[in-house]
Amino acid sequence: MIGSVCFLMTYEDLMRPLFIALVLLAACSTTPTAPPPPADQIAAAIAATQSAELESAPTLLAPANGAAFDNPAGITLNWEWTRPLQGREMYDVRVWQGDAPHYGITWSDTSQFDLTDWLRHQQPGEFSWSVAVIVSGEDGQVERTISREAPPMSFTVTNTALPTPTPLAVSDIVQVPPGFEVRPYAQPELASLPTSIAFGPDGTLYMLTYSGDIFVMHDTDGDEFAESSQRIYLDDAEHFYHAVGLAFHDGVLYVSDSGKVSTLEDSDGDGMLDAVTTIADGLISLRYPDHSNNGIAFYDDKLYVPVGAATDHGPVTNDMEAAILRMNPDGSDVEVFASGFRNPYDLAFSPSGELFAGDNNPDSLDDTLHYLPPEELNYVREGRHYGFPDAFGFIGTSDEDEPPVVEFFPSVATTGLAYYGSDMFPPPYHDGIFMALWGTAAPTPQERSLTNGRMVVFVTLDPTEDGGYRGEWEVFAWFRQSSDYRPIDVIVGEDGALYIAEWTTSTVYRVTYVGMDAVLPEPPTPTPEIIPTAPAEILALGESVYLNGGQDAPACVSCHLLDPNLRGLGPSLVGLRDIANQRVNSLGAVDYVLRSITHPNEYIVPGYNAGYMYQDYIHHLTDDQLDALVVYVLSLEADE
Repeated sequence: MIGSVCFLMTYEDLMRPLFIALVLLAACSTTPTAPPPPADQIAAAIAATQSAELESAPTLLAPANGAAFDNPAGITLNWEWTRPLQGREMYDVRVWQGDAPHYGITWSDTSQFDLTDWLRHQQPGEFSWSVAVIVSGEDGQVERTISREAPPMSFTVTNTALPTPTPLAVSDIVQVPPGFEVRPYAQPELASLPTSIAFGPDGTLYMLTYSGDIFVMHDTDGDEFAESSQRIYLDDAEHFYHAVGLAFHDGVLYVSDSGKVSTLEDSDGDGMLDAVTTIADGLISLRYPDHSNNGIAFYDDKLYVPVGAATDHGPVTNDMEAAILRMNPDGSDVEVFASGFRNPYDLAFSPSGELFAGDNNPDSLDDTLHYLPPEELNYVREGRHYGFPDAFGFIGTSDEDEPPVVEFFPSVATTGLAYYGSDMFPPPYHDGIFMALWGTAAPTPQERSLTNGRMVVFVTLDPTEDGGYRGEWEVFAWFRQSSDYRPIDVIVGEDGALYIAEWTTSTVYRVTYVGMDAVLPEPPTPTPEIIPTAPAEILALGESVYLNGGQDAPACVSCHLLDPNLRGLGPSLVGLRDIANQRVNSLGAVDYVLRSITHPNEYIVPGYNAGYMYQDYIHHLTDDQLDALVVYVLSLEADE
């Protein structure tokens, strides 16, 4: 060890003079310095490029410099930058007037900003605007600015107040079948989020709201329009919550809200309801969101109360949940009338005492439930079980379970229903059920792009050998899908009209039958387009999509039946190949069918309703599936 150290020291002593000589030689040399290695050159070029990007300003695109606007509606700033934002980078949008500082009004992670709402709070005049790129700090402040500010542009707004919107025509909000007419009946000014409507003993229409307020609507001149409304109960004491059931019995008004049923009466004759009496409480309520005791109905001096389950899809641990209860009008003698329901929102009796109730489907998936089941309409008989939590719809129903009258698409959110026992409507609508489908709202169905519901449907009732009913359903009143219109309840008046309460606007619509004034156009004379024969594998793929759907998109056959003699929700496509090229000018058969699949509301066949067809095939089917589906549809030949 000592020898090794001595050797190293001796070596260093020997090399030091040589090292000094080499340094001096390099200092005196006139030979140019060698360039850096290629990797260093590449790194330096990348750094220079990044530096240039960070220093460059965004380019302002619109509005055009000097543009003038009458009002702020729809004014949107648009710009672009040299690359996408990264990390905590944001666009700092700056808008000012005159010589004011160029302060930012918002940060944006996209290259546009709708200025409408901001402008509403400013004075009219000329506005300048610009954009820079900043890095946002963890404290919510600007950490640093990483681009130059864009050269400003300007525009002028002469009036910063929004124009009064033009009200939509009723036909643009709700559509009904040919021969029917729909008109607004009432819209109580102070009402918000109605849940139930009912006719009182004097034939006046009442409305209950979610918060527990009660309104009465007066049609004093008999013109079938309630020209005035009055709030006769203001729940300022917060007696009610999740109030969804309204009914009359022996002249007394009953309300069902979270966990209880109460009566309301006018104790001093001033026309206002001021005496609230709870007749039944302790009902299972809101242990799972929106599951509670719901709509109520009377028959044969008994009160019927549906109660939702305490879970999304089981288990059931209490006989008083997931059931329809029956009790006396004073709340005594509570008993289970029928069970096996997930969340029956409402119920209705026929004139002969047959009870019907809807049922909402589960909307949370886990290891015990891997799909979204259908919703149901049930014919409810005493002592029967209706499947929950073991069976949904017809699938899985055992001999001990009652199958539904009909299945609906998942997440339509069945709400109010009414039995039609009048004769104003034509015979096909007699002795059936009208049901409101409030529409998809739960997160899981929305994540899967489901937009079912937002309509009123009619269900036929066909007797079965075992004393039950089976039925078919069809769209009756279709509400505008591009806005948040949601029918929440329906009721049949003594006049035979159907009254529909709409949740978002608190409007009640009245539907009557006025006759077939308009004759549907004659179908076009078949002049088939020559369509080439497709390979068998493409036809097979198209048939599979038509019959089974794909990527969470429903099967076409669920609406477009393959038997042209049967009426489905949509027209039969058998034989469409012979007339598809005549449906829309300038569109051949292939383009027409493809456009009808990808943009279903663009071309509506007379006699059918817009909006019900699944709207998202264009995003859920691949291009190959779409092409194969078109080929299959155009292969469906009509019988000679």
